[in-house]
Amino acid sequence: MSLLNTISGASGLIGVGSSALSTIGLGAALITPQKGKRGIEGFLMDIPISETVNYNAQITDHYVEDNTFIQDHVAIEPIKITLVGKVAELVVSKPAALAFASAVSERLAPLGVFSPGQRQKATDAIATAAVALSAIDSATAALNDLGGLFSDDLGKNKQQNAFKKFEGWFNTRAIISVETPWRTYTDMIIESWSAEQGEESIYESTFTLNFKQMRFVSTSINTGKLFGRVKEQSAVEVPKGVPGQTATTSVELGKFTGWLSK
Repeated sequence: MSLLNTISGASGLIGVGSSALSTIGLGAALITPQKGKRGIEGFLMDIPISETVNYNAQITDHYVEDNTFIQDHVAIEPIKITLVGKVAELVVSKPAALAFASAVSERLAPLGVFSPGQRQKATDAIATAAVALSAIDSATAALNDLGGLFSDDLGKNKQQNAFKKFEGWFNTRAIISVETPWRTYTDMIIESWSAEQGEESIYESTFTLNFKQMRFVSTSINTGKLFGRVKEQSAVEVPKGVPGQTATTSVELGKFTGWLSK
């Protein structure tokens, strides 16, 4: 029995250790600073719905004498991204610190690391903190709306601010960064976008944004020798004028002025 108890205790410690190790990733994500801008040039949807990245290529088909086809050219098309998400006036979200604390409590409590009383206290503390932060956000939003009443311009809600931001990027043809679950693209422009508000609620809007990759031609100046096609198209200078005469004293100009004097 002692051997069985030892094995059982060891397996329990392994379970605790694996659960504790699983929280390291959450902690690293919490304390590691994010590189680059999040979301769409720093703008985050309240409720992301779908994210799609499209890679396409145009492949030419040529048919030869025996009616078989060959492909000898592939053109890579610009990358296109489609993002769909909701922007709402009231969103209950849990900060990263509370999400980490909640995950630690949920993973370690069933293994006996926390007693039932300790787990309940931790859960209550997390819930209280979440409610307090939500109240602070609501009070801040109300204060901003109240401040708009005393100014020339009434405060815009979150949906209007998002609409204005997307409209500005589209009208100014801004090159922006777009974060996806797979990688972040920094050379995207809004090709088309739309805003929709359903009949079920006036407190949320669905935005659909289509992005297209942009590339620009750069020029370079070469002051040295010519290379490639430019060298092949260059011609040798051939002197065809009369030595010692300029354009104002050329023979043809003299004949023309003499004809005018007659």
